[in-house]
Amino acid sequence: HFISKCLLCCIFFLSLCLSLSFVLCFQSEGCDGVLGSGLVRDRCGVCGGGDGSCERVTGSFENSSVPLGYHKIMDIPPGATAINITERRQSPNYLALRSGTGQSVVNGRWAVDPPGEYEAGGTTFVYSRPRGDEKGETLSAAGPTTTQLQLYVIIHTTHNYTTAVLYFIPPSDTPLGETVQLVFSC
Repeated sequence: HFISKCLLCCIFFLSLCLSLSFVLCFQSEGCDGVLGSGLVRDRCGVCGGGDGSCERVTGSFENSSVPLGYHKIMDIPPGATAINITERRQSPNYLALRSGTGQSVVNGRWAVDPPGEYEAGGTTFVYSRPRGDEKGETLSAAGPTTTQLQLYVIIHTTHNYTTAVLYFIPPSDTPLGETVQLVFSC
């Protein structure tokens, strides 16, 4: 009788342990470090922020006639996240990225780099040149950047060219969640 009670007790605790471990195994830890909280980081890296803690920065670079060569589009500030730079359509021109000190990261020194991952400003940028797609090149990174970066375009032809820029930054003097629009043209 004692053995059967022990056996029943062991089976009960074993099944309880298995069901608890099953529940715990399939719950993920939130960004707050609490198992099962469901909290995630927003685009600015704020735990549970819901993107309302960021400023959305959008812009475009347009040109109709500029000389061949490197042309600076803009500086990407420290703290930028969810960075997406996209040519609106394919072209023979190339995006280029430099560090804040001017050191080439992607497509520098008149050389075109292959698509891939590139480390810059404390984050990893993905550079792609899709083929057979209407959109052109892209540079994207999750961020946040830790230093300023410089975005350029290498103009090889003088036809109309447009690049769209989108990133998020922690709030400054702009009300939370407000969009900042930039337009650059040559």
